[in-house]
Amino acid sequence: MASRYVGSKVILCTDGRANIGLGLMEESPTPFSSPQSPYFYRQLAHEAANSGVIVSVMTFEGTDCRLAEVGLLADQTGGRVNTVSIGTVATEIQSALADNILATGVMATLLAADGVYFPYEEECSHRLVREIGNVTEAVEITFQFACKPDSVESFMRRARLPFQLQLSFTTRDQQNVTRIITEQRRVTTSSWVWAGSLNMSVLGVHCAQLCARLTMEGRVHEAQRQLRAQQNLLKDISVQRPNPKEESIYGNWISTMTTICGDLITDSQGNSKINDLQASKSTPVNVGHTPHTHTTHTHTHTHTHTHTHTHTHTHTHTHTHTHTHTHTHTHTHTHTHTVSCVSSQALSDEAAKVVYQMKRASSVDQSRRKQTDIAAL
Repeated sequence: MASRYVGSKVILCTDGRANIGLGLMEESPTPFSSPQSPYFYRQLAHEAANSGVIVSVMTFEGTDCRLAEVGLLADQTGGRVNTVSIGTVATEIQSALADNILATGVMATLLAADGVYFPYEEECSHRLVREIGNVTEAVEITFQFACKPDSVESFMRRARLPFQLQLSFTTRDQQNVTRIITEQRRVTTSSWVWAGSLNMSVLGVHCAQLCARLTMEGRVHEAQRQLRAQQNLLKDISVQRPNPKEESIYGNWISTMTTICGDLITDSQGNSKINDLQASKSTPVNVGHTPHTHTTHTHTHTHTHTHTHTHTHTHTHTHTHTHTHTHTHTHTHTHTHTVSCVSSQALSDEAAKVVYQMKRASSVDQSRRKQTDIAAL
């Protein structure tokens, strides 16, 4: 019914884990009736996003509803994820209903110079396509890029690098719109210069969104490395351009995500030890048998951190404003790390709520920026 009208809102309020019917999450008694809840929620979220429907998920305090899975509905449709009580549920519903869709089917394509790639993405290419879906006023999107090792020398000889952002979307009145923004961004080899000119708001939002995404994908170790790197970077910025308010807010974000990642890894290691102990007790040892060796894949890569943080506000009533902030700096790091995954399903509901909220983090000066946009109209 909601899919008949673009911009419709659905609020899913649950007081526990689904144990019957659609979205069943309880352990299946037989292998033939195994629940497929992750697929169900992903498919439902996909259909809602394609129909321009926002789904928000609310759970009651003290309950267990496997929010890491149910929250997919909100995460992929631009909705909210929150924990409520009897006293706050009405206020939260009002807040969710206030999230009006400005555009649907939003697709962002970022083009960079040949020799540039986008870390943490599926393809190692200078072209990145990201499906954003529904866009509300609160949405901020960031991108990060790096230079391939064999292109660093040539980039160091250039004064600027070109970037182009292509936005395609459908407005509420079903008009198909494409916006193209092309800019040249300055390159510097001085860390002192770029640290003083970087935008802490963009970096803070980018770090929160990226680390939350990596955590939900099970790439917790990568999230931890990114958190440490961003923490050091924010410290460098604060030395030259102190801003106690922003430092406190973004520092708390990093601290919160660091705690969640640490807890996930600790729980994962604990479960692994228990499983190994149980296996050693139940598995007989055969003399002369060669034990199976688990190989951990370790790879070393050298990449240049040249960060582009592009945050995009799409206002589509009769026109669209897109603000692109690109911060470019170049230096080379060598990282050697072990590839491993930690299941995000181990997240408690409270931790899952925080991670989903971090995935749609917005900068602390967003309200001031909105007022400027309105005045400019």
